[in-house]
Amino acid sequence: MAMTTEERMAKVERELAELRAKLLGVAKQWVTDLSQVADEDTRVELTGGREVSLLDNWTFKKPVAYFFLGKRYEVRAWKAVLLGVCGTLADVRRADFARVLSLRGFSRNRTSMRDPREIAGSGIYVATNLSANDLRDRCREVLGKFGYSVSELKVELRDR
Repeated sequence: MAMTTEERMAKVERELAELRAKLLGVAKQWVTDLSQVADEDTRVELTGGREVSLLDNWTFKKPVAYFFLGKRYEVRAWKAVLLGVCGTLADVRRADFARVLSLRGFSRNRTSMRDPREIAGSGIYVATNLSANDLRDRCREVLGKFGYSVSELKVELRDR
């Protein structure tokens, strides 16, 4: 017996719903697996100075390095922390990194920004002419967008 157009459409919609559910399950598992790897790698310690997180005040502090996804990256400025975190996520989450475009301060149009910096050759720019705490807030928003906890980024400060 031949199916009507409406029956075929209903069947396709059911199949799409099933595929969406499977894809969502895979994505959630991927994030969980990645978080576990990051948790295992956080046993590596920062060296040297004091440490701040995304919950602390970054004003009048100078970064020396940040620790994210099991690696330590040396930096000299807060904007380098934001660019580095975004660059790492652009590499790790290449398929869906464009989701950052829904956040304030991110755009493909660099002319609409103050001191735009391209993120790891992605064609996406982030505004970096911001205060230390605004840069911290951008890091927090980006991590949250991809399901990371604020505790997954630590910043080592220069000793005074």
